[in-house]
Amino acid sequence: RGLGDVYKRQALIDGKPGFDAAAKTIAKRVQDANPAVAIVACELTAKFGSDQDKSVAITRLAHFADYRNSNVIGAVAALNAIDRLGPLADPIRENLTLVPRVDPEFKRGKDYIKRMLIAVGASEND
Repeated sequence: RGLGDVYKRQALIDGKPGFDAAAKTIAKRVQDANPAVAIVACELTAKFGSDQDKSVAITRLAHFADYRNSNVIGAVAALNAIDRLGPLADPIRENLTLVPRVDPEFKRGKDYIKRMLIAVGASEND
């Protein structure tokens, strides 16, 4: 299991107190070079962090929702996090209209990103 899984599980089990106990470490992970770690940290921060930290985390999730900034799997993970955040992610929904819908190199499930974007409320851009 990855480090992100540990923090995510702890924060989700304990809620805000679990997040607060690991807040310094999670805050560092929002900017982690590994998209999988950063996405988990961003989701937790968007859910439990301060208003300023939430804004940074949600913006970073929008960054990873574009497969060109990680890969298709990272984009799907970011979009799933955005979906789980519900209304907390409203500030970035308009930005998601700019995200490419299809990675031409990703043959298997090539329209999955498009379906996820529609599911999280991003309007069609094509």
